[in-house]
Amino acid sequence: MAGKQQEQPVQSNAPPEDRAPAGGGDHHGRGGSGPDRKVKEPMHVEMHGTQGASENSPAGETGQRAVHVLVRRGEDVSTTPLFSIAEGGEGVAVFSHREKAQLYLQIAGWDETFEPATMSPIDVEKWLDEVKAEGVRFVIVNPDRNTHVKNVPQPALFIDAESKRSGEQAYIDIKELAASR
Repeated sequence: MAGKQQEQPVQSNAPPEDRAPAGGGDHHGRGGSGPDRKVKEPMHVEMHGTQGASENSPAGETGQRAVHVLVRRGEDVSTTPLFSIAEGGEGVAVFSHREKAQLYLQIAGWDETFEPATMSPIDVEKWLDEVKAEGVRFVIVNPDRNTHVKNVPQPALFIDAESKRSGEQAYIDIKELAASR
């Protein structure tokens, strides 16, 4: 796994009470730059590349092969909050365990508005293709809400708009970065 590449401030997606007035995107929050999916608080990310990532599953992996994203309650993954990176581009949060996603929501006070959604490696591949098409270039892995609001860099993977990453490789990269923290 590649080491730290750069740190970039990020702005995150807020629940309805913290969002700018509606405009852009449809009622599901689609339309990558619409305010319905923007989080207000600044976030910094610590970039990690994927060059040299292992082709094998992380050691000690057992149980369900899944990661988790935040979505509006009762909606699909198209409502995943977007974190705007100050230097350009957008990111999405992915959690290695459901409990980490739930903790983020509880600390943020978003647990009435958002919920964790479970995705298999195949789902991750489809979802990454969709968010890349919306201009998303970063996957923020296991962001910690307490350090996020203190502007502590959060671990993130860069997703290249031109390259195709399999869902399996994305799953492995997310799990490896989560395990390294």
